Amino acid sequence: MQRKAASGMRCRAVPRSIHSVDDPCSRGKTCSSWLGNTYRALARPLTVPAEMNELTSAGTLGLISAVNGFDPSRGLAFSTYAAPRIPGAILDELRSQDIVPVRISS
Repeated sequence: MQRKAASGMRCRAVPRSIHSVDDPCSRGKTCSSWLGNTYRALARPLTVPAEMNELTSAGTLGLISAVNGFDPSRGLAFSTYAAPRIPGAILDELRSQDIVPVRISS
């Protein structure tokens, strides 16, 4: 199965177990299939008021960062690498919006 990428080149179907960082089609498919994890990370109730669009964007950027930083030669599954990065990016965004430093608020 092939589909056409945004750049006009043909993409071949990549099995879910293989993730090639150099293949833009594979990276796009990985982002698309993992996007739901960003929404799942936001499904938990928040104790602070926050703009959900900004947090969704932060989680998506965390996912993109995980896709770009993933090294399949280390022998780890992508889920092991990406699962903590998405909520971590959301927490970083929440911390950046807080006017009180973490040392004082804890």
